[in-house]
Amino acid sequence: MPTLYDTVPYPTLPSPYTHPDTPATLGRLHGMPVAPVERCRVLEVGCGDGGNLIPMAHDLPGSTFVGIDLAERPIAHGRDRAAALGLHNLTLMALDLRQTPADLGAFDYIIAHGVYAWVPADVREGLLALIRRHLAPHGLALVSYALYPGAYLFRMLREMMLFHVRGIEDPLHRAAQARALLHLLHDAQAEDTAYARVIAEKLKRFSTVPDEYLTHDILNEHYAPCTFLDFVEHARAHDLRYLADADYFSMHPGGLPGAVRTPLQALEETPLLLEQYLDFMRGRSFRRSLLCHPEAAVQTPHPAAMDALYFAAPVEATPVGVGTPPEAVATLRGLRGHSIQTGHALTQAVARYLGDQWPRRVPFGELLDVARPHHDDAGTSADALLRVLLLGLYRDGFLEAHTCAPPLTLTPGDRPEASRVARHAAEASAVVPNLHHQPVTLDEDEWDLLPYLDGSRDRAALEAATGFTPDEQDALLARLARQALLLA
Repeated sequence: MPTLYDTVPYPTLPSPYTHPDTPATLGRLHGMPVAPVERCRVLEVGCGDGGNLIPMAHDLPGSTFVGIDLAERPIAHGRDRAAALGLHNLTLMALDLRQTPADLGAFDYIIAHGVYAWVPADVREGLLALIRRHLAPHGLALVSYALYPGAYLFRMLREMMLFHVRGIEDPLHRAAQARALLHLLHDAQAEDTAYARVIAEKLKRFSTVPDEYLTHDILNEHYAPCTFLDFVEHARAHDLRYLADADYFSMHPGGLPGAVRTPLQALEETPLLLEQYLDFMRGRSFRRSLLCHPEAAVQTPHPAAMDALYFAAPVEATPVGVGTPPEAVATLRGLRGHSIQTGHALTQAVARYLGDQWPRRVPFGELLDVARPHHDDAGTSADALLRVLLLGLYRDGFLEAHTCAPPLTLTPGDRPEASRVARHAAEASAVVPNLHHQPVTLDEDEWDLLPYLDGSRDRAALEAATGFTPDEQDALLARLARQALLLA
């Protein structure tokens, strides 16, 4: 029987949190013997048209990927895309998650992104039962879900929209009317009230999203947010254990005022309760939780885990004061605007190097070479100091940590090459997956150039094919490289 997703397909995009590298990194950080992402089995539940799995399968040919979805039309579309790319390590199946065959096997990583809160209660039960049944002994599952308290504001708006579109059957007409109501609510706010600010923020967020998003994520028949502790208890009822949040920094009070962090120290011995209070304080509306088997051996994160990881951050450094020397105190701004002020030479050197290398992922050993000339602590070795520094910066959300590094380049050669999966995506859309499994929206010139970057054309051939001069090519290629789109 056709589903709403057959009638109004939901175009899926790559999500970096769902890449097996995310759970692998956190698993390794917690001492788990996780499968390497280059040789693993991955299952995505609710895969849609495979827009998330296809780039993974292309970039990790030594791994096996399976996607299931109840809607047949998106699955058929995804199979066509996979066939066009010649992917033999990806299987897409139209299947009810409550009826997975026994021979589906065990998976090192299971992804359920955007499913849990948007399905009936019995399907939520079936989802967790599937994870328990098909998760490998040392495997990790990522489950995302709508979260209270932030979802209360979203729910308020959703219920007004559902009231407004009652009686309308056509899903795209419903989406158009829901959008119209949001504009009407915004225009009705004559004063700067808390309610007016909520409406303005939601209008800014939803005014540009496609109708498919409004149809499935807002006007969906099912919407069941929960608190973090409610989800943990639900997982426990299915004999699954919460390990960590995919946003590792969100598990810690970094970024909160000092007056708030002090009383939270009393909750450090009860980390689940601490995370719940952090959700309350940040008004969080969405989570990506990692689950494992309760018998899995898990350790407290230790700095020694840094040795096998790669690190990245778009660091910008600004001296504090005019005309100050490089070794003076500087403000270092990393991911998500997280910043620190420090005059510590080793910290500055490592952070500045990451900024220069961005978006390349830098191995620990290379950062150690950068750190050693600035090491002046006779009581602690440079490698021990660097391990503690990197773990702290990762915990605070300043930088990324990874178990693998894609073969990207920041210096395009004479015959520049973009990923085949990105070039294939560019045939239909300006939104393409980059080598970090992120969706990138190309501008018009980038979109014109990218399909020709197959590694066979030198600069003269590119000029003949696209009309871009060598100087224009250099500027465009530099932009594409900084968006992690060019292969080494």
